[in-house]
Amino acid sequence: MDELLESALIFLRQRCEEDVGIETIFGEVLDMELVRKGDFEARALPSLVTTTFSNLNLDKNQHPNTLPLFQNLIQHYDQLSWAQISPNYGGEAIAKGFSFASLVGTPLDGWRNPPFIAEDFAFGFTIQAPQLNYPPHEHEPIELYSILHGESFWQQANSEFEKKTAGDVILHHSFVPHATETKSDYLVTFYAWSGNLNFQPTMSPNS
Repeated sequence: MDELLESALIFLRQRCEEDVGIETIFGEVLDMELVRKGDFEARALPSLVTTTFSNLNLDKNQHPNTLPLFQNLIQHYDQLSWAQISPNYGGEAIAKGFSFASLVGTPLDGWRNPPFIAEDFAFGFTIQAPQLNYPPHEHEPIELYSILHGESFWQQANSEFEKKTAGDVILHHSFVPHATETKSDYLVTFYAWSGNLNFQPTMSPNS
């Protein structure tokens, strides 16, 4: 687990060095003291997670910026506490087809159950199944995504969907609606949130 944390911090530092906008939002977290949660215990793996890591096409859609972190995640994914979203939030398709695991989160973040603790900041990984539309939603924390595996299509506000692949970085500012669609690939991402993590995401009107 410590190896995965170090790999994620190196990855985030590299993204901050490449983009001053990302550095302004997330740079300070690189100097935070992260505390390992003494009573951390991973949940049983959802079937989506085991299916995803059994069906990844490792010869497709790789990028040198993301490959070290992706390879580290493959080695340690079963040590994380993967969660799924309630059907009351996004419906049955999202509940079955989307999963996430926090590597770092807040002390009170029992739902995400992170093994390492920080204040007002979280990062980890997400999985989205093929042929799934995650409709427009929004939240207060600023959110960064970097694609580790899989071709996908991303939308912000009323813009057209744009194709994204491994190595691409997407930044969602506070309360900007955003959506994600997958086609034939399993989508695996690194995510980071900065801000009020107690604020729950909501589906955007007309989504």
